[in-house]
Amino acid sequence: MRLYGREFSFRYHPPVLGTWLVALFLVAVAVGIYVKRRELAHLQAAILGGSVVPGCVVAEAIFVLLIAVAFIVAARSGLLTSP
Repeated sequence: MRLYGREFSFRYHPPVLGTWLVALFLVAVAVGIYVKRRELAHLQAAILGGSVVPGCVVAEAIFVLLIAVAFIVAARSGLLTSP
């Protein structure tokens, strides 16, 4: 498959250490967001002016986890390797 002038294949490419470190960092950020959800909700409400409930912060943590999963999937499919 060609994408932006590069040839990509969907065979397995083992992720390098940096990929795992980024994914672990994103998971740690998501866990930190989830643990401090009530405080973060109050801070976001104060900054943005309005009502931000802890459920919104949980949704943000889930989104960060999805980014970590997408990063690993992209690394395994070879989209993050240099040509």
